[in-house]
Amino acid sequence: MKAYALLIVLFLLFPYTTPSINAILTASSDNVYVGDSITLTLNVTNTMDEDVYNVTVYRQIPSGFSLVKNESRIPFKERLKPNESVTFTVEIRAERAGEFYIEPAIVKFVYKNEEYVAYSNRVKITVLDQTQKAIEESTSTAVKYAAILGGLSGLGLLIALIVRRPKKPRSI
Repeated sequence: MKAYALLIVLFLLFPYTTPSINAILTASSDNVYVGDSITLTLNVTNTMDEDVYNVTVYRQIPSGFSLVKNESRIPFKERLKPNESVTFTVEIRAERAGEFYIEPAIVKFVYKNEEYVAYSNRVKITVLDQTQKAIEESTSTAVKYAAILGGLSGLGLLIALIVRRPKKPRSI
């Protein structure tokens, strides 16, 4: 019982917390079309009361995307003071349609001569093909014309529905 009480006293006098930093990954858009570019931003904040050193970011570009522009080969910050933040960005281009997850960035840092690792969140991006974009644009145009012709009441709504209805293929 005495040993248990001693451990509690020691913990209260010298609390130990695992060193950590905050890493938030965001995308400039979560819905894009094939060929569009997206900027990924990683904001890293030192949430501890002391400096951390050699903050290095590792991230993976998923298949279906290509690298357009990168600040540096391996993002690096020599020293990050308490409550200081640093932002790393990378621009990627959507190469094919589908739902993709940008996996968490890995952030390595040194605190009191020991290396630690933190992970960001992951981000979901939906990529649509260009035919879907053309359909959306033509539908939008049809609705605009219908609004002009009939104020989206009666005749205008009927015209919008007729214009939006896909045509059936003719058999020969």
